[in-house]
Amino acid sequence: MPKSTKSEKKVVSKQSTQKPVLKESKKESKKESKKESKKDSRDRNGDRDKDEDEDNEDDDTKTKSTKQVKRVEKVGSDKGLNQETTKVGLNFNVKVYKTWLKTYFVQHKREVKILNAHYIMAAMNEVLVFNLLSGSSEMIQKQKTGLLDLTLERFMMYLQRTDNLLSTFGRFHSRYEPGFDYSKQVPIDKKVFNKFVEKKCFHKNDTLNINNDTLNYIFFLVAQANINCTEIAYIFSKFAKKTTITADGVMASISVLFSGKMLVDILTKLEQIMRILKNKSKKDSDKENDKESDGDGEESEEEKEESEESEEESDEDD
Repeated sequence: MPKSTKSEKKVVSKQSTQKPVLKESKKESKKESKKESKKDSRDRNGDRDKDEDEDNEDDDTKTKSTKQVKRVEKVGSDKGLNQETTKVGLNFNVKVYKTWLKTYFVQHKREVKILNAHYIMAAMNEVLVFNLLSGSSEMIQKQKTGLLDLTLERFMMYLQRTDNLLSTFGRFHSRYEPGFDYSKQVPIDKKVFNKFVEKKCFHKNDTLNINNDTLNYIFFLVAQANINCTEIAYIFSKFAKKTTITADGVMASISVLFSGKMLVDILTKLEQIMRILKNKSKKDSDKENDKESDGDGEESEEEKEESEESEEESDEDD
C-alpha cells in the first residue's frame, strides 16, 4: 500500500469537516422554512383564532352567570327562605321542624303522621326565644352596670324573678349538663338565630352580648319545650285514637306546658298562623308542593288522606 502524503491527509480532513457543516446548514434551512410556514398559517388563521377566543369568553361568562344564580338560590334555601315559612310570616324554617318531628317519632318507634304541627312548633320556638332574650336583656339594661354581657348568672336571675318562666322551666334545671352542646338538639339554624336575636330580641342594640354558656342554656330550654310539647301532643292523639299529630294537638300541649304572659304571647301568634293555614286553598298547597323539592308532595297526599279520615270519623261520631 502506498503511503499518503501530508497534503493528501489535509485534503481528506477538510472534506470530513465540511460534510457535517453542510448537514447543519440544511437542518437550519428546514427549521427556518417551518417557522415561516407557521407564521403564515398564524397570519391566515388569526381572525379565526380571535373569533374562537371571543366565543370561549362568551361561554365562560355564561357559565359564571349560571354559577352565580345557583349560589344565590342555594344561600336562600339554607337561610330558610321557602314558601312554607314566608307564607305564615315566620323566621325559623318550618320545614326543618317537620324533619325534627319525624325523626323524633322514628327514634321512639312511633308510627304517626304530621299535619301542620311543624308550623306550630316553629312559631312556639320564635315566641319562646323572643321572650327569654328580650326580657333578660331589658333587665340588665335597667341595672345600668355598664357591662351589658348577658351572662348565665344574670339570665338565671331573670328566670327566678319571672314567675311564669320559673314554673315552666324550673323543674328542668336539674337535667342541664353544662358540657353538652344543646344547639344540636334544636332545629334552629345558627345564622338565622343570630339575625333573629339581633334584629328582633335586641332591636339592633350593638352593646348587648350573649355569653356562650347563656346561649347553650337557652338552647337547652328550647329543646326541653320541644320534647315536652311533642310528648304531650302524642298522648292527646293516642287517647283520641288518632295516628296524626295535628296543629290543634300541639296547641293543646302548649297550653298545658306554659302559663302567664308566655302562654298568652304564644297563643296570640298561633292564632294568626292557624287563620293563615285555614285560608290556604288547595291550589296554593299544590303549587307549593310542586316548587318544594324535598318530597313534600307525597306527604301532602298522606295528610289529605288523614284529613279525609278525620272528617269521616267526625261524621260517624255525629
